[in-house]
Amino acid sequence: MGLGLVLVALAACKKEQPDGFYYEPQSVVGQKLVQNNVCGVYKDTTFLITPGVEESDLNILMNDGTRQIIYLVCADISRPGVSMRVMRQQAAGWTLKTPRALAEEFSVPGERIVATTNGDYWSSGNMPRGPVRMGWAVYQDVFNVDANDPQQAIGFVGINSLGNMMIAERDRYDSVKSTLKECTGCGVLLVQNGQIRDYPQWTALQPRTAIGMTSDGKVYMLVGEGRSRNDGSRDRWEARGLAYSHMSAIFKALGCKDAACLDGGGSSQLIIRNPVSRTWQLRNQSAQAGGTERPVANAWAVTVDEP
Repeated sequence: MGLGLVLVALAACKKEQPDGFYYEPQSVVGQKLVQNNVCGVYKDTTFLITPGVEESDLNILMNDGTRQIIYLVCADISRPGVSMRVMRQQAAGWTLKTPRALAEEFSVPGERIVATTNGDYWSSGNMPRGPVRMGWAVYQDVFNVDANDPQQAIGFVGINSLGNMMIAERDRYDSVKSTLKECTGCGVLLVQNGQIRDYPQWTALQPRTAIGMTSDGKVYMLVGEGRSRNDGSRDRWEARGLAYSHMSAIFKALGCKDAACLDGGGSSQLIIRNPVSRTWQLRNQSAQAGGTERPVANAWAVTVDEP
């Protein structure tokens, strides 16, 4: 696809992985997952999107035997010129728009979008389930809690005035909202204060999007495949979908202090700016029927200070 990806070949591995298959992960992400006994890695590659922002793609086998395909963008927001922002349709009311279309609209000199995922869940009328702040403008300041959707409107993801990320439960929002330049709601918290959060009552495997942060300023955006159609692509490595426990283990292994779910299912999408052609590229197979991109209520984006 013109990405200049370095495709890795099979090699003898120093550590036996879950089913006896031997492979030496080539990416730092893959190495951390194997070293922390999260999964076996069967294929992995990493490439630079732009200085301070890279993507890792992995075919993995979780310890419970489920096959997964995951995409992880790591953005070092402690690096000058690299930051995170929220994007939403600027028309009045709540109008949905694809992450790709939002990236095209908001990418401007000095704040170029290089990667974006879908953001918060939304309900009837396209209204987001959590607060929405974008460039200090407040579009929604409440959580729309629904007892019928207990996995939504649980917390928030925000960027404060210093450019640092915060991921926390909704009861903390009122005390910090005045400091947040960017914000969306989120679903279940996967890691909190460095500890994995367990949800034994929720085990469904689905396409998922999640976001995590480390104490030293790295933000990970994770998108996992699911509902694969067995069409012979990706070496027939069929992804069943991620459970919360899978993502918690991944973020913990990557050293994340906090992590949380964003919207998933057909909304799970990772768009990057191709580092060679500078065009937008959907990295995962969309879970939408026909593989189309789904319009969403808001999105999270990585920006860089480029002309």
